[in-house]
Amino acid sequence: MATKITAEGGIHTVKVASLQDLQREVGGLIQDAGRVYYEDELVTILCDEEGLLKQLPINEWVLEYYGRPIVGTVLLVNHEEFN
Repeated sequence: MATKITAEGGIHTVKVASLQDLQREVGGLIQDAGRVYYEDELVTILCDEEGLLKQLPINEWVLEYYGRPIVGTVLLVNHEEFN
């Protein structure tokens, strides 16, 4: 399971069981954008590796809560499950 946060501000829980699932949810190749705490759990932020090239909008939720200018949809996945 992962938390999907769209650039438009939508937050959803999604089931991800494979690399293809992760790529489908972010809309492209995945990039590890760092680790943060979300709901008292260490999570890895995953985003579209080519988000800037695709000119995706800044994800305001990530910028507001974590101070990182990441574009497009992100996934928050349990750090230990991802690594």
